[in-house]
Parts: sequence; structure tokens; C-alpha cells
Amino acid sequence: MNPRNYCILLFCIYGLASATDIVYNLLEEQPPRTFVGNVADDTNLRSTLNESDFNRLQFEILKEGSKYADWFTIDIKRGQLETSEVIDRENVCTSPQSCILGLDIAIYQEDKVNSLILDLYQAFRIQIILDDLNDNEPSFPKSELSLTVPESSEIGYVLFISSADDPDSGENNGVSTYELVADDDTFSLQTPGIDGGNLGIVVNKNLDRETQKFYRFRVVAKDGGIPIRSGSVLINVTLLDTNDNSPIFEHLEYAVSFPENTPVGTTVLKVTANDKDIGENGEVLYRFSARASDKVKHIFDVNDISGEITLKKEIDYEKDQYFQFTVEAYDKGASSNKAQSIVIVTITDENDNSPEIHINISPGGSEILEPAEVDRYIAYVDAQDPDSGENGTVTCTINSDYFRLESINTGMYKVKLNKLLDRETVEVHNINIICSDNGKPKRSNTTMLSIRVLDINDKFPVFNQSNYDMNVHENNKIGDVIGMVTATDDDIGEHALLSYHIEHSFEEEYFRINQNTGLLSANSVFDREERAFYEFKVIAKDSGQIIHSSSATVRVRIVDKNDEETQLGTEVGNVTVVDHDTGANGEVSFLQDFPYDGVFVIDSATGKITTKKLLDRETNASYIFDLTAQDKGNPPLQSTTRIEIFVKDTNDNVPLVNFPTNRNNTVSVPQKTTIGTIIARISATDLDEGVNAQLTYHIMQGDRRGIFRMNNLTGAMIVDKHIDESDAGTYTVLIAVQDNGIPQQTTWTNLILIIQDDNGRQNMIIAIAVATVTFALSVAMILTIFVIRRRDVMRKKQKELEVKSDKQNFVAGWLNCLSTSSKDIQKMNMGDKVKDTNKQMDYKTDTDMQLMVPDTGSTSSEDSKSIGPGSNQNLTKIDNNLNEKKEEMSPREQDSGFGESLERRGLQEMKGGFHDETQRSKTSYLDSRGVRIPSPYLDTSLPNRCWKKNDRQTYNRAISFDDEVLREREREKSNVPSFSSFNCRSISDSGQNPNLFTISEQKQPYGCHSLQRNPPNSNKSLNSKYSFRNPPRRDLPPISATPEPEVVEPCDYEPYSYGKNHTR
Repeated sequence: MNPRNYCILLFCIYGLASATDIVYNLLEEQPPRTFVGNVADDTNLRSTLNESDFNRLQFEILKEGSKYADWFTIDIKRGQLETSEVIDRENVCTSPQSCILGLDIAIYQEDKVNSLILDLYQAFRIQIILDDLNDNEPSFPKSELSLTVPESSEIGYVLFISSADDPDSGENNGVSTYELVADDDTFSLQTPGIDGGNLGIVVNKNLDRETQKFYRFRVVAKDGGIPIRSGSVLINVTLLDTNDNSPIFEHLEYAVSFPENTPVGTTVLKVTANDKDIGENGEVLYRFSARASDKVKHIFDVNDISGEITLKKEIDYEKDQYFQFTVEAYDKGASSNKAQSIVIVTITDENDNSPEIHINISPGGSEILEPAEVDRYIAYVDAQDPDSGENGTVTCTINSDYFRLESINTGMYKVKLNKLLDRETVEVHNINIICSDNGKPKRSNTTMLSIRVLDINDKFPVFNQSNYDMNVHENNKIGDVIGMVTATDDDIGEHALLSYHIEHSFEEEYFRINQNTGLLSANSVFDREERAFYEFKVIAKDSGQIIHSSSATVRVRIVDKNDEETQLGTEVGNVTVVDHDTGANGEVSFLQDFPYDGVFVIDSATGKITTKKLLDRETNASYIFDLTAQDKGNPPLQSTTRIEIFVKDTNDNVPLVNFPTNRNNTVSVPQKTTIGTIIARISATDLDEGVNAQLTYHIMQGDRRGIFRMNNLTGAMIVDKHIDESDAGTYTVLIAVQDNGIPQQTTWTNLILIIQDDNGRQNMIIAIAVATVTFALSVAMILTIFVIRRRDVMRKKQKELEVKSDKQNFVAGWLNCLSTSSKDIQKMNMGDKVKDTNKQMDYKTDTDMQLMVPDTGSTSSEDSKSIGPGSNQNLTKIDNNLNEKKEEMSPREQDSGFGESLERRGLQEMKGGFHDETQRSKTSYLDSRGVRIPSPYLDTSLPNRCWKKNDRQTYNRAISFDDEVLREREREKSNVPSFSSFNCRSISDSGQNPNLFTISEQKQPYGCHSLQRNPPNSNKSLNSKYSFRNPPRRDLPPISATPEPEVVEPCDYEPYSYGKNHTR
């Protein structure tokens, strides 16, 4: 079948100004590009209009608010309507009734002059009836059924089953016939029930369960389409014992109606059926028939005992207005019998929906040139209310004086221009369209339509002054700035881009104007004596296709000097002095001594004050001083007066711009910035005063889209129009800052304005986030490094402290007597045998010892106490000197050979040499004659140094000292005999009577201080220009000592003072 031939056209034409309803029929399942109809032909537009007018028509499907617009296309010039995809009726319309698709068609007519301007010529609605094809076969709810029948059933007994269903519609495409296919004629078919939903299987013969208790056959359903389609169900019948009566409904059909806003849970209907049997065979239950749709079961519920039908879900009238389903009643007998009744539900409408407003903008868009003519078509408005009756009848209004609504049909309107638009008055019109229904209460809805007015060049440039008075000095330089003229244009974009010109070319010989900025400069050197005044006109022109211009008068006066920069010798004023005396007594002169002698000079005879240098008001605005006049009398008389000189200001300073500067001249402007927002403020100052310092601010160029405006008095940069995506970008705006002096001074500066789009803002946020994370990680790394380094430093310091503490604790106070006389040695050893031994001193027996050495020059040991003969140990100590190399020293640093000054010194442990086991002592004291002892130590009591026995600390150390340690101390030369003796004392930690020892050098003198203890023949290793007494290897004589009894308790020493031969 040809679809084009199948289409049936039904249309009525009510006139070009009204809506035309056209009805088309379309078969389902047709391929894309299937012809539906030609709107131009079916509305008689082609025959009504001449060819020229028809060719200016454009056809369009209005898609806003339409569910089916995407399934069709229309040729924009020919008006031919076609499908754009395959349409399946069963997916579009679930109802077996007619399936109608609605489309709104708009016809526009191009303007005769400008084809881009379109006017709505006609709008109408078409209906497309989607006809069904026989593309589905009948089907039963189940492919196989099991039934039971009592063996006592009489002939004519009917078993009901659900009939077949066919999604197709129409007289021929639905189910038309049924056929029972069986091996015998025990059963036959009965036509479907009243709703077409039940099929009867009739018993044709008496049944005998003992002969045959089971039957199987098939029921086939066929439609009336071409070709015929069929479906079947397999029936299994089992014979049972007798259940005589079936339930009977009170009504074969139940009908009910209720409003769409009925609450869930409401009982809308109750069905009742009775059964004459008794017992379980007479108990009746209720249920939906197998043919009831899932939708019905989802919305309604039937109580199986009471038969009450309740609402399970809210019903919307706009979606469902009618339901029809079958309810079954069945008994509880072993061979259950059942009966059916039809339920018809009608939903009534309530005004529960507000109108839906759909606006289709003209193909020209939502932007209109401001000179658009009245009655210009703007948009198409379609207001629909899914409610019915008066609840769905909609009327619309508009809230703008510039636009109006023109009704086409019920709920269909044109938006037209009502009066001329002016962009400079209102740039964007936000129109509210309000639509209301006629229900009670009324429901309404509002939507907004935004119309932007595009600029045309309809405004003339306007100068900020009609007359400009300017001054220029004679003998000027070519190019010197004279002043500036400024004009503005209320248009935007190119229409507001102005250029400046001098009206007559004659004046261009003398003056030159910057066409972009209006800056007026000298084009020649002026001579006031030749011509003192010029007057001419300047013209400002815009850049529109039709150029508009305006003019202003400029008057330029030639001046010959600057009053502030006064020439040398300029007379400031005269001072007059009157003296009534005569002769010399009346002759007056002025004293020249005053504070501004370098600035002014005063004629002593006449009192005339003249300048000696150029004056600058910005440096010094006034001069105040006292002037003294004196006569020539004897004695001379004087009189003093105060002189005040004020320097007048001239406009010799240009404005100084504080913002923007070269380092700070950029401002970011968000796209969402509203009109009237101040985005920047120009800051400038002028060193002049009065009108010369009054500044005005002007935008000269760079605002190519007219987005910004400048407050000329405050310098505020203000957003002057709505910013959209197309305005995003960078604007380098040239700004002029002018004072009001004569001549006018101008400073130029650039302000960079960056209008950000949304993407730029997101990128900035991402960049800030990345920078923040990077900074945080960097700070964390730096802190970690700092903590590690600080910990290392602390550990190093702790180590150094530990080493230093060890060194300090290691040092004891040793009394070293390195030299004594041979007589003392003999006396000390008198009556005793010398016993050589190499064994170390026992700390337990030799815990404390005090050595007393005679004063210098003594040849005996009378002043010393010798060790008693009862000593049980004789010790011989051998000190093997280290072979050390001495550095050269100054005479003051030379070794005196007589020992150290008194100091406390910590000594390092020396390796090698003879080792003694002794206790730790805290301080070393040296008392000598001929060697200077520091004054703080003279006649000073020493603190008690006592420790408990358990606090003793034992060290094994060498009896050799580091020469570098001793060399650090202060040394002085001393002339003393070769044989010296010293008082030596060691502070012990136990014992109240320390032993006294006398140790003397055998055979040869010994220098205490030098400590150059070298082996024999080691003098050759010394390399010094000074003469030192370097002792050879020395053998210490045996020492006999009788240790004091061990003292357990702490001892108390009395203070010890230094002097001669102090003993205790």
C-alpha cells in the first residue's frame, strides 16, 4: 500500500490570520522521509499568494512544548511534512482507541528589504492520526491452562478462560475468531464475554470420570488482518467430583466515578456475589480476572473476602480518565466454580494543574535593532493546560508597555513590538508573560522573555564643553601640549568610537590634534607680538555607517611669560621709611642682613625689593622676614618691620597618577559583575593648588564595546552595561587625567581590564589550588630540613660538652715541684736506704701527700719536714721526657725556666711516661719567688676541698705535661739562681695531716717552667733563636713516704693562704 495514497487530508481554512487545523493519517512503522502532507498546498497558501510573496515564506515546526516535533521534519521553503524516524503505534499509544499526534506549525514571512527580519505570517496546529498496521499476532495470557470440571456437570456447563489480546487496533487487525482444535467433540467454544475478555469452553457430552478423567485440546485465536495472524493456548481439563453451583454477581456490570484527587486507600466500589452451595463450596472469594492489566492491579486493589475495591495509588486525570476491568468471584470447592463482572471506572477532572507556557523565539533571535518598526513579530507563545473544560481554558497577559500579545487561537499568541525601542534608555527588556486558566480557584503561571536591544548609530557626539579656552607660551616648541578636547557618544561599540579633527585646514598650520584622544598640540612656534589669539572649531565624528558629528570652539591665547617663574631682577615691592629728622639724622638706609639674602635683594637707598633667583611655589610658597632701617645719626636709630612675600601659583605641574602605575595597572573583572559596580578607582594628585589642582578623569580609548564609564570627578571606573560571554577578553583603556588650570595639564595612563569568563575563573581556582599545595609542600620540606639540621647541631654540641666535661673531670690539681737543691736531696735521704723500684704508687697506702719545697736560694731543708724513717716504701720515679719541637716565641713568651704563674688549668691525659695511681684533685697552686702571681690569688683563702671516701675517683696518668698547655699562660722573665725551690701543695680528698715531701733535683739545675724534658743528646732538636734552659733526662730520687691512717669521715681544712713557706 502506498503511504502517500493512504494519507487522508481534512482541513479547514479560517483565513490567514487565524489558526488552521489540518488532519493527516499516517500508517505506523513507515521508514524515515515518509511523506505526510504538504502544508503549503493543504492551506491553499500556494494558490492564494503570488509567487514573490510565497517565496518569502518560511515553514517551521514549533518544538518548544511538543512531544512529537522531533519525529517529523518540514521543508523550510516548500512546506512538505515528512517523518524523521520509524514510529511504532504500540509504543506511542497504549489505548486501543485512536492515536493522535499534535504538531504546531509556524509560517514566517521575510521582510521585503531585509530578509533576516521575519514576521509571523500564520500559526496553526495539525493532527496526525497514527493508523495501525497488523504487525502483531493475538496472544493469550498464558501458553497453557489447567482446568477442572465436576464429572456431574450437565451438558452446557461452561468453563471460562481469558480471551486472547491483540495490540493492533481496528476492525480487522484485532482478534476476530476463535477455534477449538481437539480429537473429539466433548467440548466446544462459546463467544467471549461482555468485555471481550472471557472465552467459554462448553461441555457437549455427559462426563464419566471412570471412563476418561483427563482431556487435552488447543484453542486458537485469529485476527482479521491481511495476512491473518493467530495465537493459541493449550487447555488441560481434569474431571472432579461434583460442586453443583457457581457464584452469581448481583450486577453483571458495575460503574463508578470519582475525582482525580481522591486519597489513596479510599474504597471506590464494592462488588457482591452469592453461591447456593453450602460449606466451602458456598464460600465466595474475589479477584481480578487474568485479563486485568498490570496497570489496573497497580492502581486498584480488591479485597478477596469483602469484594471492596480500594485505591492503591493517586490518579492523574491528565494521564488516565477511564478504566475497565473484570472481577471474578469463585468458591472454595474442590472443583472451584467462578463468575465474572465488568467494572467501569471514570475519573473526573479537578483544576490541579497550572498552565504550561512555551515560548518559541523568532528565527531572528531575541536581539532586536533599536529602530525596529512597531508590530514587529518577536515570539510565539503557546499556553496549554492539561485540565479539561474551563479548568483548561487559558488566557495570557504581558507586563510591558513596549510589547503586546496578539491572540491567534485559544492559548496561542504572538508577541509583537508595541512601540519604538531606545537602547540608550533600556538595553535589555525582561518581559513577564502571565497565563491563567478559568478554573475555580484560578491557577496561573509566569515565564520571562528577555529581549536585548541592539545599538544603531542614532546618537551624536557631545563635547563636555562647548568652548575651550587654552593658553600657550610664545617661543614654544613644536609638539608642546596645549590642551585636550573631550566628547562622548551614548552609543556603544564602533558607533561610540570617536575621532577628532580641526575644521579648517588653515588652522592646521598652527595646531595639531590627535584624532584618537583629542589632544591638542602646537604645530608651529608662536610669537605673541605677531599674533596673540587664535580661534577655531574642532569636530568629533563617530565611526558608524552613517557618520554623526558635532563641533566645539577652541580659543588659544598666546602668553609671553610664566608668572611663577619670575625673571631675575623682577621687582617684588617697595618699602618706604619716613624719618622726620634733618641732615644726616634723616638719611635712612636698610641693613642687608636678613635670612633670604640669596633670594631677594633690597636697595638700601630706595627700599625696592627685587628677586635674585627664580621662585618655585611648590618648594617655598611664602617668605616672611624682618627688615631693619637705620639712620646715619649719632647714635644711629633703627626701626624694624615684618615683610611677607607670597608666591602666586601657576599651573606648571602635571597631574601625578598613583594608580594605575607600570607595576600595578591590571584589574580582573568577573563576568557576573552587575551594572553600576565600581571595579577600579583612578588615583592622582597635583602639586599645584586651587583650580590648578582640580582634576578630572576621562576614558579616551580602549573600551571597544562600551562596557565601562568613568566618573569624571572621582575617577571611579564603573560597569555600564551587562557583561556576557562575548565580552570576555582584555581591554587596555587609555585614561586622561586633566587639571583645570591655564594652560591645562594632562597625564596619560593605561588601565588593563581583564573580563574573565567562567572557564578562566575555574582555571584560576585550579592554579591557586596547585600553588597552595606546592607552597605547603615546600614549607614542610624546609621545616623538615631545619629540624634535622638543628638536631644534628644539638647532637654535635652535646658531644662537645661531653668531651669537654671528660677533659675537665680528668684534670686534677697537681703540685709539681720540678726543681730542688742537692743538699735537700741528701738531707731528705739521710739515714735511709735508697730502694729503687718501678712499681706504681699504691693509692690505698699513698692516698694523700703534701710536698714542701724550700724557698728559692735555700741550700738546706731546714724549713722543710722530711719524711720519717718509718716509711715502708722507697719509690724511684723516672721521667722520660718527650722529644718535642718548640715553636718560636716572642721575648715575652720565652720560657723563664722558673715555672708558671698561679692558675687553674685542666690538663689532658698524656700517653706514655711514668704512671702514678693517685686521687683526683681539683686545683693546682704554685707559689714561687721571682715569678709574678696574679693578684686575685695573693693572700686568698682557698675553699675547703673535702670529699667522702666513697667519692674518690682513681686515674692512671703520666707524670708528663703538655707543653702547649703551659705555654698558653702568661710568662715573664725572671733572674733567679739556678737552684730554685717552691712551695707545693696538693689538695687531697682525705687525711687531715698531709705528708710533707722535699724533692730536689740531683746533680744539676732544673727549670720548672720550660718543661722541655728531652732525652740525652736531644738538644739538637731545638730550633729557636732564644736561649732556653732545656733540662736533660732527669731521674727522680727515691721518695719515702709513710701514709697517714685512712680517714673515713670527711675532713675539714682550714683556709690556706699563699705566702712564704705556708704549712699546716
